[in-house]
Amino acid sequence: MNPSRRLSQAALLSLAVHLIAGLAMALVLVRGLETNTDIQDRLHYVAEHSGAWRAAWITWSVAALSILYFFVAFARAHVEYGSPMRLAVLLGVVGVVADLGAEATEMILLPGQAASALADAVGLPLVLSTHRVAVLLSGFLANGLYTAAAVLLSWSARRAYPRWVFLAAMGVGASGIWLSTAALFDSMTGMLWSTMALAPCVVVWQVGVAAASSVRARVEAPAPSGTKPLVVYDASCGICAGNLPWLHRLDWLGAFDDLPYQSEEAYRLFPRLNRSDCEQALQLAFPDGRIFSGADAFREVFLRMPVTLPAGLLMAVPPLPRLLRRLYPILARNRYRLGGHCVIDPARLDNHSQQAK
Repeated sequence: MNPSRRLSQAALLSLAVHLIAGLAMALVLVRGLETNTDIQDRLHYVAEHSGAWRAAWITWSVAALSILYFFVAFARAHVEYGSPMRLAVLLGVVGVVADLGAEATEMILLPGQAASALADAVGLPLVLSTHRVAVLLSGFLANGLYTAAAVLLSWSARRAYPRWVFLAAMGVGASGIWLSTAALFDSMTGMLWSTMALAPCVVVWQVGVAAASSVRARVEAPAPSGTKPLVVYDASCGICAGNLPWLHRLDWLGAFDDLPYQSEEAYRLFPRLNRSDCEQALQLAFPDGRIFSGADAFREVFLRMPVTLPAGLLMAVPPLPRLLRRLYPILARNRYRLGGHCVIDPARLDNHSQQAK
């Protein structure tokens, strides 16, 4: 998919998921939070409605993942800005880890602790401290990292968007800092007002990114119809051929086609492929002409599959890319010694060619 088109969809998806999570907060979670000043009523609600409580927090976990997907799509659509994009994604990854930890705390620990506190008032401090830890993880740490990532992304790509989109992003930064500060100092009033300021800024920013990216996608050269990125591997290598089924299992979204470099169909579909390069390293060829080789090809494949996305992000963090580029040729030169030779069936090449078509 065109990177700008993907960014537009990621922005709208994030907005939709956060709308659902916001409704869950307003309709389900609010009675079990500090907004309810009656502590006994809070405990009863959390203990007696644990199923709804957990389901509502799951929507916020999905919202955290949608934020990360938006950051990744933004970085991919603006790869020309380099390191700031990768750093922003890394901040987003750490933020999501903190966020999911906070929501897991609320879902798994709090209902049981609330029930125990109702039976024994001694357990009340434990409930309050557990919730406080969750607030610090989510409201302070995760929100602070999301805010830093959003500012970094929007500042780096400010020339790619109308001025009002950039100003909305700066509003996200300012209100996000306000929210993190309020969470750190346990100010319920500050968290409430900063959230009210943050929400419209996020909406305007992401709607603006979605609209601008949609326009950009229409003017960019479209990829050939029905053509996916192509993984080009060595069919005579036991390691390559043996691990190919894993690519098929993990490629849940059907993002890739694959062909061995021994098939002439690969060069017909992607004329920029060089057979000599294909003989020496795994290749990942894109319809827009980009070609990644060796360790870089593995990283780009991992970045495009949900289950391997964390590994792909880690592989993009300096100095790992340089280290992996040095290690990969050693593996490639010794692949037959490590994995053995496979006999290539001509009928298999024909079958691969038909699938690629």
